[in-house]
Amino acid sequence: MSSGQGPTAPPRVPQRSCLGCRERRPQSELVRLRRDGEKVVVDGPGHRGPGRGAYVCAKMECWLAARRRRAVPRALRLPAAVPVPAAVEAAFAGMISNSACPDPPGATTGPVKEGIRSPS
Repeated sequence: MSSGQGPTAPPRVPQRSCLGCRERRPQSELVRLRRDGEKVVVDGPGHRGPGRGAYVCAKMECWLAARRRRAVPRALRLPAAVPVPAAVEAAFAGMISNSACPDPPGATTGPVKEGIRSPS
């Protein structure tokens, strides 16, 4: 007779939706934006600070789509008048890669900045 334990389940991988392309992807493949009071902060890899968070694929196309749709303030529940600062854009631009999100049909790939910077 068996010990009563069934087969071992595979480990659960947290899934999150990208604000730009709206695809569900593993949390580890996305860049986290979070609300810190009345401002937006980009969390670096492995750094998950407190506050309401939202996720974007590490591709400039997704970032631009999220900005165009005004999804960042809405997801972080910020007042509409609060703009996303240029420092957040610069930090995000330092984290983009070529492999995190499928290209939408008809998209062209521009220059890619390599490397990862932690927010200061």
